[in-house]
Amino acid sequence: GGGGPPQMPRMGQPGQQQQQQLGSGPGGVGPNSIRPPMSTAASSAADSQQYNQTLSQLMEPSRNLPDEIQNNVVANPKNSTKDWHNMVTPDLRNHLVQKLIQAIFPTPNNHDMQDERLHSLVQYARKVEGDMYEAANSRNEYYHLLAEKIYKVQKELEEKRKQRIDNQQ
Repeated sequence: GGGGPPQMPRMGQPGQQQQQQLGSGPGGVGPNSIRPPMSTAASSAADSQQYNQTLSQLMEPSRNLPDEIQNNVVANPKNSTKDWHNMVTPDLRNHLVQKLIQAIFPTPNNHDMQDERLHSLVQYARKVEGDMYEAANSRNEYYHLLAEKIYKVQKELEEKRKQRIDNQQ
């Protein structure tokens, strides 16, 4: 018989049932205690949905941009230093700069072109697009970097708006 625990009568093996219940109780260290709070899971799902939406919007035609912006806002000229650069036309780069502007300032009009802040925004969008163009190692990565940047900027603007509303109350 060895030095094991004494044998219990085998009527439904209550010893095993007890072991299964340990660690899965409400206050125990069961699988339920590892799950993140619902709000975190929900917000990260919403975040990835918003990010994916941003990514798909990059390829849609620019809407609501005044002709003056659509015709005059162009990407900074860059040398094609990577193979994938040959797959990206200047028109596509211009389109993506316009998308950056639109993401930050959704409804500009021709009158806004007089505003110095819009000129700064145009400069910023051209710089961001150029940086991403040079940093990316593929066209796909280029799109993802731009979508990520737009997403972060929109998130920041949203938080600033909320702060402003909170401060007014």
